[in-house]
Amino acid sequence: MFHTLRARLIGACIAIATLSLVALSAVTFLAVRSDTLSTLDDRMGRFTRLYAQELAQWARDKQRLTSSLKLAVPQAEPLPFLQAAQQAGLDEAFFVLADKRNVFTTPRPPGYDGTTRAWYKQAVAAGGPAITPV
Repeated sequence: MFHTLRARLIGACIAIATLSLVALSAVTFLAVRSDTLSTLDDRMGRFTRLYAQELAQWARDKQRLTSSLKLAVPQAEPLPFLQAAQQAGLDEAFFVLADKRNVFTTPRPPGYDGTTRAWYKQAVAAGGPAITPV
C-alpha cells in the first residue's frame, strides 16, 4: 500500500495530523475539565459559606429567643411569654419543671408528665439545654 513515495508522504501527513488532533483534543479536554472543576469548587465553597452563615444566624436568633424565655420561668403566669416566643418564630414553646408542673402553648392531655420524656432526661443529664431529634 505504501509502495510509492507519494503514498508514504500522504500516510505520514495523515498520521501527523491525526496524532496532532488527538493530542490537541486531550490537552483541551484536560484544560476545560480542570477549569470546570475549579469553577464548581469555588461556587460550592461560596454557597456552603453563605448557607453556613445563614444557618449560624438562624441558630443565634433561636438561641436569643429561647434564652429570653428564662425570664418567664419564675413568673406566676408564664403563658403570655411562651405565646410571644411562639409568635416570634418558635414552633412550640413550653416549660416542664422537675416538680412535674408544665406550661405549654398547646394543650396537653390531663396527667401529662414531661419529666418521663427522653428530651427531658437528656437535658437533665446534660445539665442544661440539649439538642434532641425531632
